[in-house]
Amino acid sequence: MNFNALVAAVQLELNDYTARSKARIEKWVNECHRMICQSRRWNFLVVRESDEMTIGIGNTINIVTGIKVATVVTAAQNILSIYDTTDDTWEYVKMTTLDQLRDSFPTDYGQAGAPDFWYYTSDRDIKFFPTLSEDRKFVFSFQKQLVTYATGAATALLIPDEYVDTLQEFVLYKAYRYKTDDRAQSCLENYNALLDSMIKAESNKLGIIYDQPRLMPARLPMLSDDS
Repeated sequence: MNFNALVAAVQLELNDYTARSKARIEKWVNECHRMICQSRRWNFLVVRESDEMTIGIGNTINIVTGIKVATVVTAAQNILSIYDTTDDTWEYVKMTTLDQLRDSFPTDYGQAGAPDFWYYTSDRDIKFFPTLSEDRKFVFSFQKQLVTYATGAATALLIPDEYVDTLQEFVLYKAYRYKTDDRAQSCLENYNALLDSMIKAESNKLGIIYDQPRLMPARLPMLSDDS
């Protein structure tokens, strides 16, 4: 389901089509969507394999605008792993930092060739070391970036359709509570039951779901000479 369709479904349930009510519903959908997505490291927010991406000589790649999944640009919140697939093999490229590279390769920091490491040059841009000396192909594994949906957006929700009822009950709870309507309590109970079912369903698919998202460490140990 997309954002606009869910807003319309909540309006229908409330039988309230005023502009002011719609604005509140859009706000609640965004808030509730983000809260559910941030509550656990859900499998549906993790992309195991992106499309094979070609990166040019010496170039950086923007993880928000530069990665595609099934030909669609898909923004990454953080990178989990990168593989160099240029030679039809999956060569794991290790994560590091610019400071660690400079400390580990003080006299040969400017070398170019097939990459062994990748690092952030900003919150959104990453670069490889050695610097790419030819166009190379990469596959990314990453956690999707959360989206703030704009009014009327036909953008698909990150929460899969099979769990949209969970999100809708959460939004209805907020709406009825705002209206001081007794139906808020039943919506809250429905939401909690649906959320439990959602957790169990996702757990059964791929095992453990963490209570909080696990982020990549900000800094790794110093690289050894044989890294």
